[in-house]
This record gives sequence, C-alpha cells and structure tokens, in this order.
Amino acid sequence: GGNDWFGPGSRIIITTRDKGLIIGYEAVLDISCFFKGKRIEYVEEILAEFSATSNIEELVNKSLLTVEHGYLNMHDIIQDMGREVVRQEAPNPAKRSRLWFHQDVIDVLSAGDSGSDSIQGIMLDPSQHIKVVDWNGTAFEKMNRLRIL
Repeated sequence: GGNDWFGPGSRIIITTRDKGLIIGYEAVLDISCFFKGKRIEYVEEILAEFSATSNIEELVNKSLLTVEHGYLNMHDIIQDMGREVVRQEAPNPAKRSRLWFHQDVIDVLSAGDSGSDSIQGIMLDPSQHIKVVDWNGTAFEKMNRLRIL
C-alpha cells in the first residue's frame, strides 16, 4: 500500500499526471524544484543533511529519477508533477514549501513580512537576469523550516 507500489527495478510508463505517484517523496519535490541536472554527489550531500527520505537510489530503482554521467535527471512530466504539487500547497507563494520561480522568490524576499514557516527551500537561478532588488532581511525571520537556500 501507500507509495510503495513499485519494487526495485520496476519501470514506470507515465500515462497519467496523478500526483499520488510522488506524494510522500520529499526528495522528488526537492529535485523537481531545485536539483534536476545537478551532480548526484552534490544533491545527495545536501539532501542527506535534512531529509530522511533522500534515498536517491530507491527513486532511481522506481524510475522516478535517472543518473546519467553523474548527473541527476528526471522526466519533464515528473518534474512538472512535483512542481504542481508544491504550487497547489497555497495560492500565495510565500505559503508554499519551495520557491524556485524567479518572480516568486523576488516577491517573497522583497516584502519584509511575506516569509512563512512553510518555506523549506529557495533557489534563485543565477542565469536569470537579476535586476537590482531591494532584499528585505526580515523576510527570513519566519522561515524556521528553511533548509535549502
């Protein structure tokens, strides 16, 4: 039962956008929002510090993730499902567990009182053209669960 539908070596053919497939795998949510395409050693080191469910090998065995030439990857549909799970947590980005969308990060960090205890991770893509932004340091005060920055 639960999320243990697939055994080691199982292959998944994605024919649905059923978010139940990934609910319960915090590492899938972290990877879909922050770490797709990153070196596996880097991701494992970060996730091992904070998450008891960071068993990447298990997720690879269940075909939710792949490792190619030392880099972590996932199918775009799984990434989209993971990000949608996070988006559906709350209409207000400041109340979601993860922030990766450039404008959401800027909006939350620019407003002093918008950070919340829900936020566990923030990733700002440096390849985006970042204009001068007036960060408000008090935005971090309520982020007691922040583990990825």
